[in-house]
Amino acid sequence: MEKSKPKIVYRFAIKRLALAKLLSSQGPRARRLGLSAHSTLTVCAVVVLVTGVMPSSAPPPPPPSAASIRGTVNIADCNDPDSPLPTWICREAPKALLPPGYPYYVGHDEPEMQFYSNTPGSGNNVQWKIRLPPTDPTPDQAGTKVANRQLYPTYWFSMALCDPESTPFGACTPNSDANTSQSGSAILELQFYPPGSSCPGDDSKWCASLTIDELTTNCGEPTTAAPITTDGTPGGPRLLMSPSDSIRIRIKDTANGLENDVEDLTSGTTGSMVASGANGFTQTTESSHAVDASATCPTNPFSYHPEYLTASTSHNGSWINANINFSFEIGHGELCGDTACSTKPDSDSDDTGCGTILGIGLCAGGDLDHDGTSYVADWPDGTANHPGSLIIGNVLDDGMGPLSFSGGSYQAAYGKVFFQPAGVKGAFYPFFSQAGTGRSCVFNFGNDIPGTTTNDFGKAAQYGTTITNPCTGAPIAKCKNTTVATDLNVCTAATASIDNGSFDSDGDALTMTQVPGGPYTLGTTSVTLTVTDTESLSNSCSARVRVIDRQPPTITCPMPVVQKRRP
Repeated sequence: MEKSKPKIVYRFAIKRLALAKLLSSQGPRARRLGLSAHSTLTVCAVVVLVTGVMPSSAPPPPPPSAASIRGTVNIADCNDPDSPLPTWICREAPKALLPPGYPYYVGHDEPEMQFYSNTPGSGNNVQWKIRLPPTDPTPDQAGTKVANRQLYPTYWFSMALCDPESTPFGACTPNSDANTSQSGSAILELQFYPPGSSCPGDDSKWCASLTIDELTTNCGEPTTAAPITTDGTPGGPRLLMSPSDSIRIRIKDTANGLENDVEDLTSGTTGSMVASGANGFTQTTESSHAVDASATCPTNPFSYHPEYLTASTSHNGSWINANINFSFEIGHGELCGDTACSTKPDSDSDDTGCGTILGIGLCAGGDLDHDGTSYVADWPDGTANHPGSLIIGNVLDDGMGPLSFSGGSYQAAYGKVFFQPAGVKGAFYPFFSQAGTGRSCVFNFGNDIPGTTTNDFGKAAQYGTTITNPCTGAPIAKCKNTTVATDLNVCTAATASIDNGSFDSDGDALTMTQVPGGPYTLGTTSVTLTVTDTESLSNSCSARVRVIDRQPPTITCPMPVVQKRRP
């Protein structure tokens, strides 16, 4: 059990920065301040970070990376720049829920997809399959050749977890759809780190970690992180993966806690980690959930379990606004003027976390003003000087997205995909795109890839919209409003089609049903079209049928009438 006082920690960090500035101007007089040797060394380390002063004979070391951790790491507040983990490991938290006077930026941008399903098991037992990007171009300082590490430090797979000591501090029953928005939630992020992230043993490889974020009133955003290892222990050998490897991921609940399995299908090696108290995972039990500057932040061993049974549209945790999601963390790569980073990217406050990565000088802090590499079109686009894309498929190799365990097997149950709203700024914003159709359908991320991209969903305009998953083998219903004329000599139209090119994503024949099916009366009628394929998969959409009368009136004249006038 450990205790900390975050209010004091925040103020100390700010004071230490001020003290560092003082020392940088006072030089030898620092001893007269009465600092201990440890304090002097700590402050000097901060001075190096702030001023960027490094020996000219050697490039600076790479900035801190979550990929390099060994064993389980518990962080009182993962946004604290003095923590052992970089701040980009955190889930973006609503600013209104952060402690008063909170001095740190929480994250950058997290473009993501959320997958919806009402199938039991879709919220607590899922499988994914991805193919890692191919070997990056060797990056250069001029920015003409770009590696994935410059574009993002990580991407992750998430799941909402029960945590009654996390915001909003309500009771939470694991694996239950009875949980509400008042139930306390934490979030899993199974994070993958690209080459250049200091994965132990081989910086040219990919590696991964299981991380869990809580959110408190007084204690910031506590995080526990443990590496994915080949023996499943926090201190075991890291699972290392090579570019272009095919990876199968399983996230499921167990009696001991949430289990994450990562299987490299190309090399035949497997790693795992369980979010259990036995593996060092903790829960922060702050002394008060009300705002309290004197609150303490003890932690206790805790085993995490999924919050929901299903991934329906209403099951989004509380503050996390996520459940079965896939997300990139972008905006952490601005090129320095040289390898040693003696010339910072743009001399503003976001020039932090600077060092040498993959042989180039790079600042990997949060690019708060959106002026870095991630916001120009340096993303995967099929050209030789830009990196290749991650490929998101599924375990059955017949579509895209997670599979949920239901009825004794893993099935493609996620029919809807929501692109979470993003802070779209800068000259370019990366987006998800479809490659292939039907059973060969997968998703990429970055830019359009000529000859590969079949649908980019409006590019950056996709964020904030929901689509029917085009890669499940299910049909896609497409509707249009239609206007028809009444049939001859009646005031109705017997038929009217609202179909606008509905199709089946894997080529099956379709049966189409409209409700109501006609005849349609004069005026406007709302109609729903349902398309069903030979596998009994269906999809629906709605439109309006407008019936107008274009028949000219007819006049029927009586027989001639002879009238006589009396003289």
